[in-house]
Amino acid sequence: MALVGNLTQNIIDKCVSEFHKNEDKIKQKLVEPFISLILGYVHQQLCPFLYIICTIFILTFIMTVIILIVLMNRKAVI
Repeated sequence: MALVGNLTQNIIDKCVSEFHKNEDKIKQKLVEPFISLILGYVHQQLCPFLYIICTIFILTFIMTVIILIVLMNRKAVI
């Protein structure tokens, strides 16, 4: 059991040291293009939904203000 533990620990240590050596290359060639691809896709897919949600929120807010104004004017008349 100790042999397997030492072997896996050595493998993990070697992987970590390799990642630290090539951290800039990994960021530049793997992480940054992947993140930009994901953000571009999310922006392209979610933008219409965000516009619709904002429009619905603004219209609901305007409707609420109009209803409150009408109710306040009715209370003043009665």
